[in-house]
Amino acid sequence: MTPLINLVTSIWKGVIGLVRLSFFLLVILIFAFSSGWLKIQCDPVKMRADIQQRIQEIKEAISAENQEDQNFESIQVLQRYRVGYDLLEHRIRAGERLIDLERIYGTSWRVIQKINNISDPRRLMAGQVILVPVKKGFG
Repeated sequence: MTPLINLVTSIWKGVIGLVRLSFFLLVILIFAFSSGWLKIQCDPVKMRADIQQRIQEIKEAISAENQEDQNFESIQVLQRYRVGYDLLEHRIRAGERLIDLERIYGTSWRVIQKINNISDPRRLMAGQVILVPVKKGFG
């Protein structure tokens, strides 16, 4: 036999060996799937629940970060008004608004809102106690 025939023969034996191995692996995979030994986890309901839980965790993290930013802003506003100002506690009466406090104490309603971390100034509750910066000697 010539070297070329030997080369072709050995390549052919290698190809046949790979085909046999592939077939053997395919049979094993078919057996594994059919017997339940190997399962593909693809439960769309569970996947959706996991995704929704992760989205909720992300929203909570963002909310906590925003709250920290608001607290930092409140501290900055308080520090700005600390010199020359006193902080009074004011108990909200029914129907009272921040603009009413601005008229009473002469302090911007936006400052009062920031100091007290009030997200919606239209939703004050009767009995709620808030801090109001006023000039020293007010009253």
